[in-house]
Amino acid sequence: MIEIKSIKYSDLAKAAKECLSARLYVPKSGYLMNNQLNLIVKNKTSERHKLVVAYSDGKPVGVAMAIADYYSNYHRVYIQTFVKKSFRRRGIGKSMVMEMKKQVDKPLWAYAGVNGSEYFWEDVNVKCV
Repeated sequence: MIEIKSIKYSDLAKAAKECLSARLYVPKSGYLMNNQLNLIVKNKTSERHKLVVAYSDGKPVGVAMAIADYYSNYHRVYIQTFVKKSFRRRGIGKSMVMEMKKQVDKPLWAYAGVNGSEYFWEDVNVKCV
């Protein structure tokens, strides 16, 4: 059974470390998830970061991260998700985004990322840039 959990601010560093250990990111440079999770672990973060993690048998299998954009005066919040390949196509990403929408009081935006991801963002009603 999959458990979708919103992470409290006080537990962000611990959850980010779990996500890094589980390799819940695209292992290429240029993608934001890995860098931001490392910043959270090093406590170089702020209230502008939010995490939702999907767990299977107590182990993280997916993560959604929202970051309030400093350059838009925090009026825009960007989100990205990652789900382990063996857990994809089960609605986990969508569930994490829906949980994140409960935590964020502004519209969510996403970068298209990998080919085809714009269809996912459209499905969860997140604007893609």
